[in-house]
Amino acid sequence: MTQSDPPERPAEHWIQLSNARQIETETRKIEEGLLRGGELALAYSNRGLAYSARNDIDPAISDFNEAIRLSPDDPYNHYLRGRAYAKGGELDLAIADFSEYLRQRPWTADVLEERAALYERRGEHHLAAADRTKAEVQNKEDSEYRINERGLFALQSGNFDRAIETFTGWIERRPDVSSLFNNRGVAYAKKGDHNKALADFNEAIRLKPDSYSAFCNRGDFYRERGQLHRAVADYSEALCLNPDLPPAFEKRAEAYRVQGDADRADADLAKARRLRGGE
Repeated sequence: MTQSDPPERPAEHWIQLSNARQIETETRKIEEGLLRGGELALAYSNRGLAYSARNDIDPAISDFNEAIRLSPDDPYNHYLRGRAYAKGGELDLAIADFSEYLRQRPWTADVLEERAALYERRGEHHLAAADRTKAEVQNKEDSEYRINERGLFALQSGNFDRAIETFTGWIERRPDVSSLFNNRGVAYAKKGDHNKALADFNEAIRLKPDSYSAFCNRGDFYRERGQLHRAVADYSEALCLNPDLPPAFEKRAEAYRVQGDADRADADLAKARRLRGGE
C-alpha cells in the first residue's frame, strides 16, 4: 500500500437530526423549489433514509425512485432502495438494486455481503457463497482509496461500528490526516459517543485549521446538544473559510432562531436561498 494521503472526502454534514425532524427538514427543502439536480436528489435520498429508518417503506421507496430519476449516475440510491425493498420483503427487487450498485462499484465488500444474505434467504446458497468469496478477496486487496470509501459507505449506510473500525484502522497508519478524524467523529456522534466525537472534531481542526467541514460538523454536534453559542461560532468560522455553504447558513439560521434572533436568522436564510439559485 502506498503512503499517499487518502482522498479528502469529508463526511460534511452527515450528523442527522431525529427521523421526524429530518423528514421535516428535507420536505421543506424540496417544497421550496430551490434545489436542482444532485442537491434535489440528495434531499429525496435523505428523506427516504429517514422514512426507511422508521420502517415507512412505501414513502422511502418513492423518495429513492425520485433520487434515482434525478441523479441516475449515482449508484448509492440503488443501494438504499435495495435495503428498503429488503426490509419490505421484496427480495428480488432488493437483489436487483444491489446488483446495479455492484455493477458500478464491484469492489464494495459490504454490499456483496448484504446480497449474499439475501441469496441465503432465497435458498440460493451457491450464489451466496460466491458473493462471500468475492467480499473476502476485496477485504484483502482493498487499496487505500477503497478503504476510505468503505468507511464513508458504512457511515452513510448507518453501520457506525464498521465506519469507526475502518477509520480507526486508517488513523493508526496515518494519524496526520484531518478528514479521517472528522469522519470518525461523525460516526461517533451518530452512535451517541459524544466525548469521542468531540475529541475527533477537535483533532481534525487541530490538524487542519482551515477545514470548514470539521467546523460544520462540530457546529452540528453543539447545536444538537443545545450549545447554541458554540454552534454559531463554529458555523461562522466555517463560513469565513468557505462563504458558499448554504447548509452552514441554514443551520446557523436555525440556531439564531432558537436564540430568538429572528433578524439574523432571516438574513442567513436569504443568503442560503441566493446561493441555491433562488431570489
